[in-house]
Parts: sequence; C-alpha cells; structure tokens
Amino acid sequence: MSATPPELIRQSNAVFVTGPTASGKSAQAVEVAKVIDGEIINADPYQSYAGMPILTAQPEPELTSQVPHHLYSVTPLAQDLTAADFATQVARTATEIHQRGKRPVIVSGSGLYIKALTHGLDTTLPAADPKMRAALEATPLSTLVDQLRELDPASAVTIDLQNPRRVIRTLEICLLTGKRASELRKGWDPESVSWVNGVFIDVDRVALAERIQARTEAMFAHGLIDEVRKLDNCIISTTAENTLGLSIVREVIADRMSIEYAIEQIVTLTRRYSKRQRTWFRKESALTPIPVDNDEDASPADLTQRIIASLG
Repeated sequence: MSATPPELIRQSNAVFVTGPTASGKSAQAVEVAKVIDGEIINADPYQSYAGMPILTAQPEPELTSQVPHHLYSVTPLAQDLTAADFATQVARTATEIHQRGKRPVIVSGSGLYIKALTHGLDTTLPAADPKMRAALEATPLSTLVDQLRELDPASAVTIDLQNPRRVIRTLEICLLTGKRASELRKGWDPESVSWVNGVFIDVDRVALAERIQARTEAMFAHGLIDEVRKLDNCIISTTAENTLGLSIVREVIADRMSIEYAIEQIVTLTRRYSKRQRTWFRKESALTPIPVDNDEDASPADLTQRIIASLG
C-alpha cells in the first residue's frame, strides 16, 4: 500500500507556514526557507490555478526568484481540484524536495487542505450521490444555507457559506449519513499529529483589516480587471469559479458595478473569510501561533527569528 499524504509529509520533514489571507505568510515563508535551506510548496488550491495570479494573490516574482516555489499557476482553469488530489500533489512534491536534500516549506491559508496534509481525509465519508448532487445544485444557495444551518449548525459556522461547492458537499454528508458532518469530522486524533512542525501567523484583527484593504486596492491598480477579462473565453472549472472576487470583477467588466463598490465588496468578503481562517487556525493545536500585534512584531527579521525558534 502506498504512503498517504500525511505519511509522506512527515517523512519529508516539512514545515508549515500558515495564516489568514493578507497575513504576509508568503513573504515570511521565503525568509524561513532561506534560513533552513528550504523550498516553498503552495497548498492553496486557488493559487495553483494558472491565469489568475493577481486575483488569487500569488507570490510576485521578487519573492519567487529568491527560493524555488512549487505548485503555483500549474493547474488548468478547466480542471476541478479535490482536496485528496491536491494533497497528493503537495505530498509528492515534498518528497522530491526532501530527496534533493532540501526542506519543504508548505504555505497555505486553507484549513481543509492543511488538514488533508496533516491528519488525512476521512475515507469513511460517503461518495457523492449523482441524483442528490443534481437536486442540490439546482437549489438556490440561500435555501441550501438555511437547510445546512438547521441540519448542522456547527458546520454552518466553520465553512464558507458563499462557496456552493462546500455547502453542497457538507449537506450531502448530512443527508446521506443522517449525521452531522461536523460530528463525523471530529474523528481526527490530536495525538496523531504530534509530529506536525509549523506555525500560524496570527495578525491582529485591525491590522489584518488594513492589510486586506490595501491589498485589494493594489490588485485593481495592478491589472486585476484585465486579468479577469482574459478569462472570458476560457472554460473554468467549478473549483476555479469559486475563487473569491471573480464574480464581482465580472460585474465591473459588464458595467454593472463601479470599481469602488467592487473593492468594498471584495474587502468585505475577504475579511469574513479571514475571520473564519483565524477561528480555524486558533483551534488547531498542531500549529504554533505567532502573534503579530504591531509594526515591530511584523518586521521580517523578528518574525523569522520567532518562527525558527518555534520549529523543530
């Protein structure tokens, strides 16, 4: 039997640099990689898609030129990604880096995908039922969210309710098993991940909000509208379609929304997403929190020192 992604990650001696969107984890991971002779691996599925580097906030050339980066802009837009498939890609890449005598530095803000790499995915969860999936996909998202809140309040708090794919899958699990998806996923054993070596960059809420605002404005200034316009003739998978902000930028292109209002909407959605990320990571005992409360705390040299000190 072949090794699972968590087994491969453990064998590769990888370290995790995680945190909410706009926390500066991409830049910080580069500094960490320089110190430990590492190479960066992306574990965010949206950043793996080609054609959307600005929208998905992929690291800029000034960062990627400093140390090797892997699994950014490698997935065709038409290809759907599952957590299992992407976790396998990340684990194989980590193995290859380890075999070259380097240390993998895994970067992501996605709790689900980090969990797939550290704990593994629960293979006992039911496969999708085609008829049920079709019926759910034909149901308005607002109705699905109301149903999820009734069947599984805990999941409704933790998943992205703006992501139809996540809502539908969680409802499927509830309906097919007759149990709450949140209860089924409690089977992960904290002791089984005592080997995990990584940090969670926990930026102060106010500071994070300011970073999100500045980054969103910069995205538009650096060509976000033109980037999305080029996608018009592309076949885009269900996964890629759920990229935060994509539908909003399309509204701008169609002259149904001003740039100013689009920025406001994307900032609001991103702040909500970052709140869910911070909530998830704060509950993940396998990752060491690195609080960032002010400008002094946020200096790259200081953060690097604190992160390295926390790693084994």
